[in-house]
Amino acid sequence: MSARALARWGGALLVAALAGCPRAAPDGGGAATDSGGGAGTDAEPAPTDGGAGATDASDAGGGPATLPGWCNLQFPASLAAVTGWPSGYAYGRVYAAGITDAPGAGAGVLAEVGFGPDGSLPDPAAGWTFFAAPFNVDTDMGANDEHWATLTAAVAGAYDLAFRFSVDGGASWLACDLDGDGGGAGGYDPAQAGTLTVELPAGGAPDWCNLQFPALLTAAAGAAAGPVYGWLYQPGVTDAAGRGAGVIAEVGWGPDGSDPSADPSGWTFAGAAYNVDTMCAVTPCANDEYQGAVLVPAGTPAGSYDYAVRLSLDGGGMFRYCDLDGNDGATNLYDPALAGALTVGP
Repeated sequence: MSARALARWGGALLVAALAGCPRAAPDGGGAATDSGGGAGTDAEPAPTDGGAGATDASDAGGGPATLPGWCNLQFPASLAAVTGWPSGYAYGRVYAAGITDAPGAGAGVLAEVGFGPDGSLPDPAAGWTFFAAPFNVDTDMGANDEHWATLTAAVAGAYDLAFRFSVDGGASWLACDLDGDGGGAGGYDPAQAGTLTVELPAGGAPDWCNLQFPALLTAAAGAAAGPVYGWLYQPGVTDAAGRGAGVIAEVGWGPDGSDPSADPSGWTFAGAAYNVDTMCAVTPCANDEYQGAVLVPAGTPAGSYDYAVRLSLDGGGMFRYCDLDGNDGATNLYDPALAGALTVGP
């Protein structure tokens, strides 16, 4: 299959004015942060009780809890994953007075993203599983910290998705839904949780894929670069409306000139999430587009590297590696000379 077109990459940065207290706002898909998210909600002072969705010392009969002033599940409202493989990234934001409004990661902030039974409160006792979510960027004019992470589930099904934050070493947690939680009345609402759909593999081998955009990236060590977009075509999977089921998508980077399709051991990959249907004006919506980022750890030597997209339909047994002119698994295979070019600065 030959399906080539320029991807449209854009989005407007929404910044809500501070009107006495911080306000979360979507950021529109810029590099190293998320693709949008729900409308922001004013940060509120934390109550002594913790409110709906909060687990704190006072609820257990101890002294007043120390909770963040506000948090949310920023983006996305829904995620998908294949059993045993990481999802794309989920993003959450938190405000704690005197902590998150300082530059960089707020001191002492613990962040986790998790999934659990539909309609339940985010708590391990209710069957939730949580994953540590590291700091991503300062947001909303420096008031809020954004954290991000992927999730992995072993059992197929539909789950609720939420963040939670702690500023007292994990003694108490504030749970965060899509419209935000200030800890008081009207706090965490299971009806406002995100959704994680975990699926069995679709089966087969990808028919065609490419690294759609961009061809060049620059990143600093210890940061992320992107977003990076890849396209997949698979008859009976991607040519239906919306996200094709059972697809593993990842973005990765490795040594300049190396071939991950022959030996991926020197490469690092992270989950990518479904973005939109593409090629709708030509082959009606034949391709699915996935979006991810290149994550460059602190201490990575400055220099030139390659990056690419890879996709699997059989649960990771076989990946199709995707360069800028596409890979059809037959006559047009992965070529390191057509990989994306990543420059890592000091």
